[in-house]
Amino acid sequence: MGKKKRGSIPPNREDELAEIEAEFGEDAFEEGRLEPKVRKAQEKVLGALILRLAKLPPSDLARLGLESELHEAITLLQKAGQDPSRRRLVKRSRKILRDCDVDAIEQALAGRGPAEERTAQLERDRKNLIAGDDSDLHAYVQAHPGIDRKRLRQLIRKARGESPQAAKAFKNLYVLLKEGL
Repeated sequence: MGKKKRGSIPPNREDELAEIEAEFGEDAFEEGRLEPKVRKAQEKVLGALILRLAKLPPSDLARLGLESELHEAITLLQKAGQDPSRRRLVKRSRKILRDCDVDAIEQALAGRGPAEERTAQLERDRKNLIAGDDSDLHAYVQAHPGIDRKRLRQLIRKARGESPQAAKAFKNLYVLLKEGL
């Protein structure tokens, strides 16, 4: 008898798997046990994220809006320092992090949370209104009916100029757009 290839499926088992796949679809095995290499790679990524979170000051950590259990685990990890229990705390934090939205946390760490997205959108709108014409203004007013159209038009005209008033109008335009949302 020859040696069985590592990782191969016995012939009788292949038929069972094919039946299950035909019945439930291709993603019938996605929720099953992960391959060790994949699982280890995921754990490594989660561990690195935990260590990045542990290096943040408490104010930044609070700003991220983490789940309370994860926030507590990371706070304990920060307090542990180089304590022998650190490894256990990292493991516990990784376990909690598996159930969280990792992409949202990474996005918040990158500085692109909801508040930053809103600010970026307001700046894009201001830039488009100043560079655009009346059709852009009309489209913006249609999309935001609560905004003061007359004031908006005045600030856009002033911001287009080169006078010292242009800088003030530029700032006031941002404030008006922010209030209009």
